[in-house]
Amino acid sequence: MTRLGAGDRWLAGEPLDGVAFGHHASVCIMRGAHDGCVGRVTLLMSLGDDPLYLVTLGDGTDIRVRQSALSASR
Repeated sequence: MTRLGAGDRWLAGEPLDGVAFGHHASVCIMRGAHDGCVGRVTLLMSLGDDPLYLVTLGDGTDIRVRQSALSASR
């Protein structure tokens, strides 16, 4: 039996402790250069106290954003 890593489990939709957003979650950037922009979570890049996500904005730009700088969007 193959044991999946955290990234694979996250992609499969399994909740992970400390990770607030799932794959394709709609999010709003709350601070920084892209404050107020809306996008979708593309990838969980790292775990830890403040997980790092790759977020694709509406114009197709990919940015790295810490969980603390995101909020759920509709």
